[in-house]
Amino acid sequence: MRADSKPEFLTRHAAAQYLGIGTTFLDKLIRSGDLPAFKLGRRTVLLRRDDLVRAATARPLEPAHRSLTEDSRRATRGVKYGSRQ
Repeated sequence: MRADSKPEFLTRHAAAQYLGIGTTFLDKLIRSGDLPAFKLGRRTVLLRRDDLVRAATARPLEPAHRSLTEDSRRATRGVKYGSRQ
């Protein structure tokens, strides 16, 4: 590996940053088998940069749930939009 090239393996934290997702979501991708990872010792998990690029280009990496909009939050609390109480 050349001194100016990027490392081939990334830690969980670096991989999550690279993909723009959280480590919890990254862990879910690893557990589901969508993203291969290597365990080094008891706690260290490494991911290959090539696998991250493949996973990111294969399909969008985003959580299945979406945050609720302000209007839907109000509706779920039983408060109508614009009403005063």
